[in-house]
Amino acid sequence: MGRKRKYKFTHQTMTLSDGTVLHRIKAIHHIPEAGVRKGDLGGWVEHKNNLSQSGSCWIFGNAKAYGQAVVSEHARLYDSVTIAGHAKIYGHAWAQEKAEIRDHAQVYDNAWIKGHAIVKDYAKLYHHAQIEGKVILCGYAEICNGIFLNDDSIIHSETPIKDTYRLLKPV
Repeated sequence: MGRKRKYKFTHQTMTLSDGTVLHRIKAIHHIPEAGVRKGDLGGWVEHKNNLSQSGSCWIFGNAKAYGQAVVSEHARLYDSVTIAGHAKIYGHAWAQEKAEIRDHAQVYDNAWIKGHAIVKDYAKLYHHAQIEGKVILCGYAEICNGIFLNDDSIIHSETPIKDTYRLLKPV
């Protein structure tokens, strides 16, 4: 017996500036944990491997997943988020507004990213960490353990920031 599918492609497509064609998704059954009902339209994917058919993960609104990027487990993409390249979002992580996750970056384990924040290269955001605003997390940087960053900062590091740390935009 095959795995139960939770979404299908609609006839709506979108072509990105690089020629990548994305397909709008539609729920084919209820996903109560995500607040998704049968028939709800979701976001955009390039192919079926971008959004797992298992778990309660979902792509909402105009959020996009393409390339080899993967949304899985219970992760959520909202608004106009983009995940691309070989990036992954999983666990109970979520991304909102115009955030970007790309390259080989990972967002997972109850972490969230929003605003115009970017996680790229091989960076990781996890374990209840939060970034928003115009934070750019890049290189091999790791932000975790409840750290909250909200600034116009670039965090590029080969040394993980794992202790309690708050970088807030000045008032």
